[in-house]
Amino acid sequence: MNRNIRAIAQIKKYSELINLLVIVFSIVLMLVIYFIVSQSDPMEPEDFREMLLFGVGGAYLGTNGFLKIFYIADEVPKGLSFGMTRKKLFIGLRVADFLELLVVVILALILVTEADANVILKVAAFLYGLFMWIEGLAGNNVIRYGKNVFWIYYIVFMVACIGLPRLTHVFPESATPFVMIFDFFTNSFFNQGVVWVALAAFILAGMIVNWITFRKLAVNYIV
Repeated sequence: MNRNIRAIAQIKKYSELINLLVIVFSIVLMLVIYFIVSQSDPMEPEDFREMLLFGVGGAYLGTNGFLKIFYIADEVPKGLSFGMTRKKLFIGLRVADFLELLVVVILALILVTEADANVILKVAAFLYGLFMWIEGLAGNNVIRYGKNVFWIYYIVFMVACIGLPRLTHVFPESATPFVMIFDFFTNSFFNQGVVWVALAAFILAGMIVNWITFRKLAVNYIV
């Protein structure tokens, strides 16, 4: 057990270091923006905390959304080279992903004291499920099929980041599904039991897809 924990820590250290640097950089950037804006228009502390939350959260999501497939391509061969079985490696990486996101959630709860903790937890659950789908459909298949999958994912990622905002600007009615999803997370009108069941199903389905594409990966062992 201790050997596997040390192996996971060794495998994840570079990706976690990148995440730490991204979070620190985004905090510094938000502080600089706050200092500049406050010179002409003083900002309330709560407004600054919200800006900090969105800045750090956006940086974390964007970085992981793009780099997650590179993390997987690096971590899986390392884990198998350390002698871990695919099952133990898969479980270890999922636990590490959960703990990483848990730290981000705690940071969010500290930064925005007046925020609805239920909303933050639901967003975190959605992100965890989203990462499972990214790893399952993109990360594992990059290892298996190479750069062709990467380019497909890169195009999809850029369309999501750049194309969708432009689309909703040109055709405002196209934003309706996204508004509904946002309300689904934030509006207490929806049955919260149904919301959490939907999130659990989303995560479970992502894990199943992730495991199916992960368990038979043929990788080049690192020696």
